[in-house]
Amino acid sequence: MITQYKTLMFTAFCLVLTDFLYLLSAYFHPELDFAKPLVFVNGLGAAGILYLNVNSGAARQGGSKLQIAPGRSFPPPEQPESIDQAAANNRLQLLSNILEVSHVNYALLDERLHVKESNCAFCELFGYPPGELENQPLSMMIASEEGVKFTPSFAAKLKDKRKKYWSGEVNCRPKNGRHFPGKLEITFINGDSEQAFYFATLADITRQKLDEKRIIRIAHYDDLTGLANRVMFYERLGQFLSTSQRYNLHAVIFFIDLDRFKAVNDNLGHDAGDELLKETAKRLLAITRKGDIVARLSGDEFAVLLLNEKSHEQAIYSASLIANKIIEKLSEVFYIQRREVFIGASIGISIYPEDGELAEVLIKNADIAMYEAKHKGRNNYQFFKKDFTSATQDRLALESNLRKAISQNELQLYYQPQYTADNRELCGAEVLIRWFQGDYAQNKMIPANYFIPIAEDTGLIIDLGTWVLRTACAQLKSWLNEGYHLRRVSVNISARQFSDPNFLQIVEDALKDADLAPEYLELEITESMLIGDTQRIEFQLNQLKKMGISIALDDFGTGYSSLSYLKNFPIDILKIDQSFVKDITFNAKDARIARAIIDMGHSLGQKIVAEGVENEEQLAFLLDRDCDLIQGFYLSPPVPGHKLMDLLGSRSQESALG
Repeated sequence: MITQYKTLMFTAFCLVLTDFLYLLSAYFHPELDFAKPLVFVNGLGAAGILYLNVNSGAARQGGSKLQIAPGRSFPPPEQPESIDQAAANNRLQLLSNILEVSHVNYALLDERLHVKESNCAFCELFGYPPGELENQPLSMMIASEEGVKFTPSFAAKLKDKRKKYWSGEVNCRPKNGRHFPGKLEITFINGDSEQAFYFATLADITRQKLDEKRIIRIAHYDDLTGLANRVMFYERLGQFLSTSQRYNLHAVIFFIDLDRFKAVNDNLGHDAGDELLKETAKRLLAITRKGDIVARLSGDEFAVLLLNEKSHEQAIYSASLIANKIIEKLSEVFYIQRREVFIGASIGISIYPEDGELAEVLIKNADIAMYEAKHKGRNNYQFFKKDFTSATQDRLALESNLRKAISQNELQLYYQPQYTADNRELCGAEVLIRWFQGDYAQNKMIPANYFIPIAEDTGLIIDLGTWVLRTACAQLKSWLNEGYHLRRVSVNISARQFSDPNFLQIVEDALKDADLAPEYLELEITESMLIGDTQRIEFQLNQLKKMGISIALDDFGTGYSSLSYLKNFPIDILKIDQSFVKDITFNAKDARIARAIIDMGHSLGQKIVAEGVENEEQLAFLLDRDCDLIQGFYLSPPVPGHKLMDLLGSRSQESALG
């Protein structure tokens, strides 16, 4: 009986290893003609057929035929004229030994699906010594993930099927209790005896499952932050929408865009930007509830999904509560690369089903509301309103027209005159940009605070800033040639321009093409631009200084004010922001701040410019505190170039203006 088991095991295993066995036998017995096999068919692997006389143990021509999976019967082949019984038994024992030491985990099962025999690999997989698994039920070690029970009735059904084979994933329960996933294959084998047998192979698929989880994670989660990604967010929203109608539930969609993230990313570098995104993700997770979905959609855009709100009023209340928490937490200081970093968040909110019934519509409307939040000063939240859609369409049209504005000569430079505080002499001008869309005669002016953010968001600010710089240099040179002497023009530089690798070359080319001496040019930067790679920033500023260009620090005191900026960077001029000047005559704190800036700047050898001077009292206060220069509507509003020429006067003023 044992010999019969081994014969059946060998028969089944030939389905997998016929090629190997054929080569092995050819190696040991090169004298045999394997075109007419003695013990098994050739190793081409077409059927893995083995011919044995299992009754007598002798292989001979006309011997009994053996039936193997999947129940197909094959006639015995033509056999050699003489066969040695001992040689056949030796070969059978050799192949049985090969099966025993094979790395493939297999077991031979009886009709009850109890283990009759198993090889070492199968026993080791479950942590049992050889022989201990004999007569043990397969169900003791393996449970199907598909609900299949490995019982005698299962075996009987498999025997009666046309395809006498079962394959599926299982939960393996080894002796040590550490379960692992496996792939089990069971094949019915019918020998010459009345008893049926089943050949089982098992593979540990732990690594495969881990790879599948990794692939799923890559497909559904953001690799940087660990949050759900856009695909996952859409899927979860879609799942909710498919079932929410029957329960009359509401959902809230937040579209979050980080304010000032680009400045941090451009100045501190991408590593710092990545760290900031990860810290933002942590804060969002800490704010939201357990069942909420937090996702990173792309770049610095995040989304939050609140599900299962019972009414529209409850949805609005929850949305307002969460939105305020988000703005509060994201406005707090971040410590990135041992530096203090401040950002904010503009949030758009849409509610299902009032603002849409499709995932794409809800997210689009939340995005539209987010842009409305940016337009209203950033770091706030806005609920979607239907009239926002037309505003967004206007914004897209405006972006398209802005791209054409330079070539269509719709942009003009205006100049904010700067005067000496003591004798009110015109000595310089800050360059401003105005956009007159369409026919200038219609006076359809687009406010700068409306199109400049669009230019920054789209990257058009680089081309726009280059045009302003080149035009201002050329215009001043033209005035100088005509005898209208102005000591300096001051051009505002955006963070995107300053971080552009070609920025220094652009400035140098503007001066060279206009044939303008560098001492006539002043560049205004903001405090936020000084955050980041200090070596690169210092190098860039020093290169500008070497050219002979002056550097002004605009809006000092309103952003990331730090004395280290004034100490480490070559700043020539500090500009007091108009928010401090506005109430300087009756607000003691503003007065003290202005006085402190003036005193500190002078102690460092810097000149002070006060912005937004609107009355004589403010001018008198600044003059009394030794402020150097002033600008504002009190002495002159921004004017076009030809009116600035009128203010400059004729050549006779040249000596008075120095």
